[in-house]
Amino acid sequence: MRLLTLKLRTAKKPCVPIGPDFGKAEAIELDLSGAKIKLQLNPHQPPSSHEEEIAPDGSYNLYDDSLYEEDETGLFWFFRPLKRCWGFRGPIFSGYVAELGATLVVKRVRPGRQDYSLLNAQDFQQFITDCLTADYGDEVLFGRSLYDAPVDWTPANLGGNVPAVTFEVRSGPVRGGYREKILAFPIEHDVCVWIYFHFHQYAPGKLVEQDSLIPPRPLEELCQNIIGSVWLELTPSAKQDFEEIQSKHPALKLSHVAPIKWTTSEQDAEWEEYCKDLAERERFSTMK
Repeated sequence: MRLLTLKLRTAKKPCVPIGPDFGKAEAIELDLSGAKIKLQLNPHQPPSSHEEEIAPDGSYNLYDDSLYEEDETGLFWFFRPLKRCWGFRGPIFSGYVAELGATLVVKRVRPGRQDYSLLNAQDFQQFITDCLTADYGDEVLFGRSLYDAPVDWTPANLGGNVPAVTFEVRSGPVRGGYREKILAFPIEHDVCVWIYFHFHQYAPGKLVEQDSLIPPRPLEELCQNIIGSVWLELTPSAKQDFEEIQSKHPALKLSHVAPIKWTTSEQDAEWEEYCKDLAERERFSTMK
């Protein structure tokens, strides 16, 4: 038995997690109907055997329907050609205190109009916000959205000026801590890639409380190193299509997107009342 590989308990004292050395990452290349995606990843090193690896299997035909399953939102079909996870250790004998998972998801959409294209920054941005709304827009408690998204919307450069962006989905103040970072970019008119990075800190409480016990910086650094290693090479036909879109709309680019407001005015009033009641209860508790 290797004692240090065990996760003994959730963290109760602050500790800085120690993860894999990105200098030991290996080159990964995916061929998606001629589109090439290159990135650097450390070998799969999960904190438990339950986190299974999905290893890329050579090249993929993007228009092989048997690869895909339909997303529950009905907005796209998808498949996962790549998944890895890495454990982060705490002090000696404390075992794992955090993990970072990375999953590459290929998404294929049904164009809603003849000139629709994910290579068009406006269409791509709308697709992202539609997906976020479908996934999180109805998740409300006490009048407050359970999730905030997109947070830290930042255009990314993968080569060739194709619209690419990173953003986060974070838990709001009415649920336990949750953080996910996403790198998204198109590779065809109707196909895009999202790389999900899921942060998991083994600490109770809301996100701010988890961050105070287990600072997320080491996880963020590994995540950013992976994102910085991603390189995209479009197929000649997709590159030509993208250049044609750019020539027709030279000023077209991703715009800034703030976290989407999903709640109604009635829900906002409910949240305001809830916060007042909570503050009043806390005031009385300190007087005892």
